Amino acid sequence: IGSLRYATDCTRPDIAYVVGLLCRFTSRPSMEHWHAIERVMRYLKRTINLGLHYKRFPAVLE
Repeated sequence: IGSLRYATDCTRPDIAYVVGLLCRFTSRPSMEHWHAIERVMRYLKRTINLGLHYKRFPAVLE
């Protein structure tokens, strides 16, 4: 879950909601929660090219 939180905070805000839900069950995760984590990991693998892209603005703003 920690790695998913890191990904959420740095580059993948699209998984923030589900990762937040999964964080509630870190002390006693059920098989359903493990399957949800696997689904998130598969989603990240399929959408590896998505993410935040920062572009530099011109030095002078008009």
